[in-house]
Amino acid sequence: RFKGLVTARPSTLIENGKLCRKAMLEARLTLDELVTELRQNGYSDIDEVLYAILEKSGKITIIPKAKYAQPTCQQLNISVKESGIFHIIVDNGTVNDHGLSTVGLTRAQLYQKLKKRGTCTKDVYLMMISDSGEERIITKKEAS
Repeated sequence: RFKGLVTARPSTLIENGKLCRKAMLEARLTLDELVTELRQNGYSDIDEVLYAILEKSGKITIIPKAKYAQPTCQQLNISVKESGIFHIIVDNGTVNDHGLSTVGLTRAQLYQKLKKRGTCTKDVYLMMISDSGEERIITKKEAS
C-alpha cells in the first residue's frame, strides 16, 4: 500500500504501456514505487503492462498485455484437479483438532499416517493436508 493512500476512486497509472503522469502526481506515487510494484508482480518493463490501476484501497492492480500474460491450464487444454487449500494438522508437535476435523481425520488416523512415515507428532514441526488429500510434513529436524 502506498503512503496510507485511500482514494475516492480508482486511478489509472499505466494505460496501454504508457505512464499517466497526471494520475501519478495526483496519487503522490513516485516512479520508483511504481516500478518496484511492477517488478514484485513479475513485470520488468512498463511496456508489458496494459493497465496499472491504483485501487481505492491503496493497492495497485496490474493487468498485463495479452502476450505477456501467463497462459491458463484451460488455454493450454490441460486438465487439472483442484487441490483446494492446505490445512494445518500438526503445529510444532501439537495436533490441531480443527484442522483434523476439516480434512475428516481422527487422531488415531493421524497417528497411523505418521507411524507409516516413521515419525510421531512430537517430532513434526509442520504437517498440512489439502482438501484433496495431499500431505506435507516437515519434521523438527528438517526445519532446524
